[in-house]
Amino acid sequence: MSRTATPSYLLEVPNGFFFRMWIPKALQPILKKRELKRAIRTTNRAVAERQAIVYAAKAYELFDSLQEPTLTDNLFRTMVIEKRPDGTTRYELDPNKQDEELQQLIDKKIIHPTDHVAFTMPVPVVAEAQPLPQRLMYSEAVDKYITYRKKKAEKRHADYDEKAARDPFKLLAEYLRKDKPVDDITEEDAEDFEKKFRLLPAVRTGSNCLGKTFNQLIKIEDVERLSENTCGLRLGAISGMFTWLNESNTLKCSNHFFGMADKKVMRAEADIKKRQAFNDADLTKVFNHRIWTEHDYKTPWEYWIPLLIVYSGIRVKEAAQLERKDIIVIDGIQCISVNDRPTKDEPDTVWEIAPKRVKTANSIREIPVHSRLIELGFLRFVQSIQTGRLFPDITPTAKKISAKPCKRFNEELLIEIGVKVAKLKTFYSFRHTMMNELRKKKINLEDRGQLAGHAIQQSHKTTARYGDLTAIEEMQAIIEQLTYRDTLQNIRPWA
Repeated sequence: MSRTATPSYLLEVPNGFFFRMWIPKALQPILKKRELKRAIRTTNRAVAERQAIVYAAKAYELFDSLQEPTLTDNLFRTMVIEKRPDGTTRYELDPNKQDEELQQLIDKKIIHPTDHVAFTMPVPVVAEAQPLPQRLMYSEAVDKYITYRKKKAEKRHADYDEKAARDPFKLLAEYLRKDKPVDDITEEDAEDFEKKFRLLPAVRTGSNCLGKTFNQLIKIEDVERLSENTCGLRLGAISGMFTWLNESNTLKCSNHFFGMADKKVMRAEADIKKRQAFNDADLTKVFNHRIWTEHDYKTPWEYWIPLLIVYSGIRVKEAAQLERKDIIVIDGIQCISVNDRPTKDEPDTVWEIAPKRVKTANSIREIPVHSRLIELGFLRFVQSIQTGRLFPDITPTAKKISAKPCKRFNEELLIEIGVKVAKLKTFYSFRHTMMNELRKKKINLEDRGQLAGHAIQQSHKTTARYGDLTAIEEMQAIIEQLTYRDTLQNIRPWA
């Protein structure tokens, strides 16, 4: 018997050959697999080809037994049964079509007209079962990636907002309309999603946006759209998942979201954000407000948190989490301890809703209390708190403990005072102001970073932790350089 070509269902591998045949789509749900696959343990191609014909015939017979006759009339159902010692080959043909199939064998040069052919009834043989390859669904991929990111954040003692992290993936899921295998997300899908993503409203908490899906949100007119920086960050998060899937060997798939962010524009917007500090005129307006001159506040944190930020650089969330135990003495110096260790006897359940956390491992630090804060009565205020948090009136909103102070200042007080500038001057400007003041005083980057709880940038690489922390007495000397000239002189001390 001679052959002119290798059968399409014969696959050569380093250690031999494989028989591999795709199952018709109509039969895949019945057999619960997409292909038939079996090893042919030989390095002899001729032997492998003959065995492949055997397996192919058995496969066709199996398909025929499961399909309607009209669908399988054209199937080639020939099986090599055995190669006899005398050189003859025994075949199995369909008794009802033996002449036709015999002629096909001859025409295809699979057999020679002089070969001995025996006719027997075909016996259906079920191919060896192989598990259907599992495909990773988009929703499963997102869950795996979010779990990975969350664990990574916990190892660094960093804060991780899972709801915010899931937001861009939720929007992509709404765009896709239904869950699908990750590797079925096409380049066309990614490009169309990016185009529509940029049409999203910048703020989605208004009454005109609540309850609307991605495809409904992009149709809303006369609203401010997402900034390039926000688009870049969100699309970058999605791209990060696809990169992780490949690098972690979870799934090999194309990353069609890579490179969608305009880094040049994002950097420009980031530079603008760095210039959000209040100027002297702004500070004068703010701290001459009746909150500080007449103690006309709704709650003590309105008075203290802005002062704590401009005189220490503490973050809004860090200030909102402060407890009495966090005001400590180190080497005779009063300090604020920023940490993620809640008081065990905290009377309220705030930590269950919004656990006490820091942004990164570098955020855990001690900051000397500025003498101006002591003059204004900060230590007296701390002593008036019996236990637990300094500002228990701050309750979490949407699991964020900083949401209430930010809303109060950004949407009310800063507008009333007349220093609010959309996207440029916000509650976070108090912290930028403090950092700008230290920069003007020519305080080096490492010391500014230690006070602010930043990692240090060296050759464009972020260090995991400071090598040698500046001593607390030196940090106190740096803090005391925050004078703000005469802009904060009219503040009435705490009673």
